Amino acid sequence: MMIGSPSVFAIESEIAKAYALLGLRALVFFVIHAGGRSYGVRKPDATMLANSFDEVRERIACRGKHTGPFATELDAGKIADAFRNSIFAEEQEESYFGIPLADFRKLFHSAESTKRERRRTTTEMVEPVEPIEPIVPGAA
Repeated sequence: MMIGSPSVFAIESEIAKAYALLGLRALVFFVIHAGGRSYGVRKPDATMLANSFDEVRERIACRGKHTGPFATELDAGKIADAFRNSIFAEEQEESYFGIPLADFRKLFHSAESTKRERRRTTTEMVEPVEPIEPIVPGAA
């Protein structure tokens, strides 16, 4: 299914298999189309829907509740440039928006790193289970 115009902006997705287990939801792919270019993996087994669904739900629930310490900067382009430069530039500034480089980097990485570590630890603690049969639409 595709919503939008690939030459402007569109989201394409497809469900390969659906699962009764909410921790899985479905085996899917998502591709973003922007300006005639495609971004993502267009394979039936690209990802499990639960990963994306739960992340989007969490972001919507937290929308408007996060304020970066550089929030006094209104120019989104300056914030994006600072992020890019703090991570990828060969010669980085000592600080961005008055925040030392190491601390500025942590603003973007620590929350995701903590979340990944929590998922990894949780996954390691879970006992292996037998594969779950997919739900086949229209099957009785």
